[in-house]
Amino acid sequence: MIKNINKTQKWIDIFHSYTPEKRSEIIEKIKKKYNSKEYSQRTMRRGLIESEEKLLWVLLEYGKIYGEGLKQSTYDFCAERWLIDGTWIVKRYAFQDSFVTVETKEVEAIELEKLINWKKEHYEKMDNSSPNLRNS
Repeated sequence: MIKNINKTQKWIDIFHSYTPEKRSEIIEKIKKKYNSKEYSQRTMRRGLIESEEKLLWVLLEYGKIYGEGLKQSTYDFCAERWLIDGTWIVKRYAFQDSFVTVETKEVEAIELEKLINWKKEHYEKMDNSSPNLRNS
């Protein structure tokens, strides 16, 4: 276990030594890798239901050390949020199985707006439904 902690810290130190532009390039490559069809097929061939995505967990640890902690959104159910280099938001969700995501601030703002609009629309439909359906 200590070996893994030391390895993660080494990765964090190397990542921190890069310029913000280089870190952004690396984050893009990580996202591309984990979102690729090839990666998900390799994960399934290994008999795993969920891919490990260890590099996202390293980014989360990096955010804890060098990033800016962000306030939790009312509409987002993440356990923690960190801003890296003023551009990237790394989030950890704590459900039955925890997972980490990373997006740019712009993409997160668009996704949050979609979620808010969906909730408004959903609750508006409930308000317009019959009273018997609303109270059940």
